[in-house]
Amino acid sequence: MDIRERIQEQTILDLTRKLAIYGKCALVRCMGFGKTKIMAEISSRYNRVLFLYPTKYSREEIEAHLKRTDGVDFMTYHALTQADIIPRYDLICLDEVHRCGAKETKKAIRKLMTSQKAYFVGATGTPDRMDSFDVIKEFFDNICVYEYTLHDAFVDGIVKRPYYCYCTYDLETDLKQAALTAGEDPEDPKVKEVIDAKLIEWADIFDIPDVIRDTIEECGAESSYMKFIVFFSCFKQLHEKASEVEEWFQSAYMNLRIRCTIVTSETPEYTNNLEILKDMVPEDGTIDLIFCVEMLSMSAHLDNLTGIVMYRGTSSSVVYMQQLGRALSAGSDKPGIVFDIVDNLHRKSIFRLEGENRKKERVGKQSGEEWWHDMDVLSEDDMRATGFEATYRELLAKAVAEPIANRCRIVLNEHRRLWQEAIDESYPSSREVLERDVPLMNLAEWQEVTVKQVLDMLFPEAV
Repeated sequence: MDIRERIQEQTILDLTRKLAIYGKCALVRCMGFGKTKIMAEISSRYNRVLFLYPTKYSREEIEAHLKRTDGVDFMTYHALTQADIIPRYDLICLDEVHRCGAKETKKAIRKLMTSQKAYFVGATGTPDRMDSFDVIKEFFDNICVYEYTLHDAFVDGIVKRPYYCYCTYDLETDLKQAALTAGEDPEDPKVKEVIDAKLIEWADIFDIPDVIRDTIEECGAESSYMKFIVFFSCFKQLHEKASEVEEWFQSAYMNLRIRCTIVTSETPEYTNNLEILKDMVPEDGTIDLIFCVEMLSMSAHLDNLTGIVMYRGTSSSVVYMQQLGRALSAGSDKPGIVFDIVDNLHRKSIFRLEGENRKKERVGKQSGEEWWHDMDVLSEDDMRATGFEATYRELLAKAVAEPIANRCRIVLNEHRRLWQEAIDESYPSSREVLERDVPLMNLAEWQEVTVKQVLDMLFPEAV
């Protein structure tokens, strides 16, 4: 038994034990860990099983791992919101359980969990939602499998560390903003020296074909056949930019044939192309570019995938991690390549970090029962170097500080609610009044953030 099988087996044992004790448990594991396989394994022990899932692709992934189909039913989350009566089940599995935070879906899930005497398993690789609804707390009472983060998976070799290359366009502005995000003064002589050096280093960043070719060669990837998923934000952007992406790869590898496939819900033809992906056979001398909007962002693990191209700009850490997750795969022999064309890494800077020592401490911190809030924390070695490597500070800003900012919002919303219930006056308009009269400590400790972090979020002008 290799280490991947051993860790998966330990996860199954812990999940089984907690189901027996509590009747429910969240299966929180990083993208590429093999959560679908684990749910399929657990389901084989029960007579009547219901799988709830968000997309057709999710269902197909589950079916591929099932040992038997008798006694197993499937239902989308949307269908659940429309259902009046649900038959009795012994086990109910919720795939991509973070999707259960939608307004009508969470009503249906609450009704299901109160009406059924079944065991419940909820699997997700991105438990934190941008609307601050905590599905693990609300549906599973913070009962979760033992701590095992994306960083742990990298260290153990279960998931290969990807090569990460990001491209930026307004170079000087972006570099200064990155310095501000990291708590540095862009006008400081030492910081300016670093910025100037980076400007020289990235002088040819606009030549994307060279960036693509140089990165792939530096990564040592197989170049006789390659396959990339290209994420776009909408149908319009896909149709406007797809040819540009095709030209990049063609210019980088003029001797290879570029084969493009669109997978979206825009037309029946594009939707049906999802079926083509399953039978796509690698051909020497070919680069397959799979252009998609939304449909492959979850539960999609394609064979022979070289990497991904992020052409979808997002400020959502959930969407970002789901895109990144397509480049991660349990048991893959080679690391994936990430071309972050739109520089998603720096898109969110509503937070600030307070020194390298504090950040390093947080990377190794154990977070108790709610460890999954930091499950996507990346360490200094979690991204393999390329010529345009994302720095440790930049990765931490995205993967550590952003979730902290999200939890600050939860604390603020809860504090406002309690204030309105207890005190018949308007919410404090100044940092000083709030700090003096109504400490946030208890609420802040509940979400594992400091009072200062909460106040900085509430009164950014004071930062």
